[in-house]
Amino acid sequence: MSKGIDDISIYNMENIEKYEVNCINEGFDYYFFSIGEKGCIKMMTQFIESPVKRIYQFRFGVIDKTTGVIDEYIVANNNDTNKILNTIVWILYNFTNRFPECLIRFSGSTKVRTRLFLMWLTRNWDFANKYFIIFGSKSNEKWVRCRYSARYSAILIKKK
Repeated sequence: MSKGIDDISIYNMENIEKYEVNCINEGFDYYFFSIGEKGCIKMMTQFIESPVKRIYQFRFGVIDKTTGVIDEYIVANNNDTNKILNTIVWILYNFTNRFPECLIRFSGSTKVRTRLFLMWLTRNWDFANKYFIIFGSKSNEKWVRCRYSARYSAILIKKK
């Protein structure tokens, strides 16, 4: 039975359908390969320490074949969005287990990408709240506890 994004909440985090993940740079960078209609595409996440202690900015994107760096604006269009989102959530879970006192801030490189994650959050509300304390910001970095189905411009998560 495939464990897709809509039924992820009934499974243990370690058993979700995700891509194989490689952790590098002392656990601050992760990469995996999206495999789908467009072939094999290398993707990477990074946790970048902010000037505020214990807060990390989350970056995600396709590795540009020319420069070798993350391009947060490339749309892979590999028809595997659910598996990619599962992989990202597993990475967030893994990182917060390794660094339980940290906070992770993220907003998509575009409004569409932020909205995509918020849609995942709404569909998997109970699951997300089982593992994370989630805050949202609509503007000016004023953080409030995330509410079901609400829209935010940025998210801040912490391990429960």
